[in-house]
Amino acid sequence: MIILENISKIFKIPHEQTKTLFHKIVSVSKRGYTYEELYALKNISLRIQPGEFVGIIGKNGSGKSTLLRVIAGIYRPSSGTVTVNEEISPLLELGLGFDNSFSCLDNIYVYGALLGYSRQQMAKKVEEILAFAELERFADAKLETLSSGMRMRLAFAIAIQSVAPVILVDEVLAVGDKIFAEKCTDIFKQFHKEGRTIVLVSHAMDTVAEFCNRVFVMHLGELVAEGPPVEIIKYYNDTVLPSSGPIGANRLMIPVQSPVADKEQPISPPTEIKPKPSLNEIEIPAPVVPKLPTVAVQVNNNNQYDPKEFWEKRLAANFNLRGVGNISFDERYNEYLFKQRLAILKRVLRKHEIDLNGLKVLDVGCGTGYFSEFYLNNSAKVVGIDVAPIVTKRLQQLIPKGEFLTLDITTSENRLKKQFDIIHMFGTTFHITDDDAFKFAISNLCNRLKVGGYIFITDIFVSTDYAPAPHVKFRSLKQYEIIKDHGIKIMEILPIHHLMNKRLKHISIELNNTLAPVLTFLDKTINTFHLSEGNDVKLLVGRRQK
Repeated sequence: MIILENISKIFKIPHEQTKTLFHKIVSVSKRGYTYEELYALKNISLRIQPGEFVGIIGKNGSGKSTLLRVIAGIYRPSSGTVTVNEEISPLLELGLGFDNSFSCLDNIYVYGALLGYSRQQMAKKVEEILAFAELERFADAKLETLSSGMRMRLAFAIAIQSVAPVILVDEVLAVGDKIFAEKCTDIFKQFHKEGRTIVLVSHAMDTVAEFCNRVFVMHLGELVAEGPPVEIIKYYNDTVLPSSGPIGANRLMIPVQSPVADKEQPISPPTEIKPKPSLNEIEIPAPVVPKLPTVAVQVNNNNQYDPKEFWEKRLAANFNLRGVGNISFDERYNEYLFKQRLAILKRVLRKHEIDLNGLKVLDVGCGTGYFSEFYLNNSAKVVGIDVAPIVTKRLQQLIPKGEFLTLDITTSENRLKKQFDIIHMFGTTFHITDDDAFKFAISNLCNRLKVGGYIFITDIFVSTDYAPAPHVKFRSLKQYEIIKDHGIKIMEILPIHHLMNKRLKHISIELNNTLAPVLTFLDKTINTFHLSEGNDVKLLVGRRQK
């Protein structure tokens, strides 16, 4: 357990500058020094239970990093007490302590020494470290010959050798490419499953929402909020971010039950944390909590994918096209991708001569309402459904012309009694990972389609089902033939976007003046000749015949 009681940290900022020893002596003899006292932390009190994954968020300069360093014993608090019951590993920065003139192998031993390991202990870990960092061929190469990404991979691989039960991580969120980031994710999933206590400082709200079971908000050196991720991140975005002054009475403290046990853990005699002489000038390098583009890490005890929990947290952190699209890309790129989806949809509507005026449309997994708004703007009547309550609440306010329901299509508790002319399911079915739930959902929705009505479904339609992440399962076309049992004929399957699941190598994902023409040309080429790789997203267009 980590216990902080009335912690304050004051830094003294001198107003005079002295360039030489002579000037310093003269300055002191004449008038002495004057200092300004800066309160980095003000009366912070908190408790962190064993096994918790806790996030600390706040604007720059709010005191987050200072708080971690006080917990670690690197800074001595100006007042108050810090007590812990377990060894702490203050992993605060990657690569600090590396020597570019040393080989990778030499740096492993040096870095290991900073973590407290002997040369004999590190010798047993060398092969594992090099393998994890994917640098076996570069063991004897000088560090200066490696790219920055390779150096960061090496630093991470060494830093995660720590076996301390408490890990402190400060704003280090991504290492290497997507594949290596997924390996980093697996490490932190394993740390959490092992029951380690993790305290994460981060500006990445999506990461905090996915990982943490409890979140603290720091503002101007004060602890102003505490509670579950969804509520606290919303409070932070609505109240703290716009504020330039003290929060005052507008604080938010929501009790959260420890995920580890229903009752208080027995406390062994606490040990006061004091700064270690060897750490006075050194901050020990840190493992990375990567920003998670496609791998969902759940914080519930059984680590099973819970769609409602997953999307509620993800959309609370990113209620935008990035949140419902590809979170590894930025907002502008996701806007581009959604425009491509919409362009294909418009083409299908024209080809099949579908006039939306007065039609009843069911938007399944309506998310931020992008397609609901399109249908409404074309005089259709829209019912949007989503498993995440945050969607219903937001869209009822943002798009009052539509009807929005919180509803799980995979359960028998279905309030849908209407028949629809169009059932729209873009990016929905491959987030239903259970096969029985998938079959039930498809049958459930097909029964709501009018004779003569159209159903739009996107998936990859691979030859063999596969699940690249806990919240995603791509299925073969054969799995979708269940719609034929409901009198639905597959009219066509066409590529909807060739870049939805695959980055272009050596091209920045940022949309800029150079990249936009390239992507436009590729779009025209792919769409003109109907070319598509086997692992790209496609649109199935079906029509109910009877």
